[in-house]
Amino acid sequence: SMRVKQTLVLVFGLLVALGLVCPVYADDGNSITLRMKLKKGKTYRFRTVTSMKNRVTRDSGREDESEIIQEAEHEIKCVKITKTGMFEVEFRYRKYRVTRISYAGGVKQRREMDAEGVRIYEGDELVYDRTWDMVMEQQRSSIPRLVKAKFRITLDQTGRVADYGNIEDLQPAFPDINLKQLVTPAIVLPEEAIRIGAQWSNSSSTRLPLITGSPTSGKTLKNNYEYSLLGIKKIKGRKCAEVETKVVSSLLDVDPDDVKFNQTATGRVLLDRGTGLVYQANSEMRQELEFKINGVITSGVNISKTEVKQIK
Repeated sequence: SMRVKQTLVLVFGLLVALGLVCPVYADDGNSITLRMKLKKGKTYRFRTVTSMKNRVTRDSGREDESEIIQEAEHEIKCVKITKTGMFEVEFRYRKYRVTRISYAGGVKQRREMDAEGVRIYEGDELVYDRTWDMVMEQQRSSIPRLVKAKFRITLDQTGRVADYGNIEDLQPAFPDINLKQLVTPAIVLPEEAIRIGAQWSNSSSTRLPLITGSPTSGKTLKNNYEYSLLGIKKIKGRKCAEVETKVVSSLLDVDPDDVKFNQTATGRVLLDRGTGLVYQANSEMRQELEFKINGVITSGVNISKTEVKQIK
């Protein structure tokens, strides 16, 4: 469904955006220590753009193609540094928009959803324009709540979540998003200093949100992360560490005869050594999903590209 696709785009885009918060500091000529370092009271802003093209095919022969574009601006504010050197951060959205482009009967339809409401265009003509308080079943979209919410978590110096803060209290307002998955950093740093060219890995599991009609509803998603430190380079006067990333995801608690799922994301990240936050990041994801509901076999391929940039 459209909600499932939007949620997948949302979650992936946010993992990339929030996860890359890791600076590097040289210990000597041969090794580098990767650590977070934020300044109390400082706000860091980012822009994330994700474009996903998906193709869904049913065994009846029907085939649908569409494109989803997610544009978001978010900020991370360090509100406190604990005595043990951990960072209490506030994460919030300033802007968020999802655009879905599809074709029905040869007519191009564009559906835009942001904090203001929903707009639907057929061709170039606006045929539907509603604010959220005018939309029936407005609880189906988390967008208006995302731009109002403030998420508070505590991270240690390697990017691990030490405390999920107010996540449990806010979760009921986001039935279609697992907030812990949303705020958990995508990169977990190695404990020890490493050399350029070194690799490290990490894994995590998360429960997907409950979405009626989705074959992945409530299932457990396992992510295996692989990282490689490519080197140090200077970009527009900034010294950055370049990290290559790969994430392979699978569903643990599904019958492989009913649901087949494969997802792999690869990318490169430039980490600003001065601030400890991502300066630029690019990634690509390929997702393959096949399932049977009521005797109908549906298969889909989603391919997305995500770009993250630090902004002023």
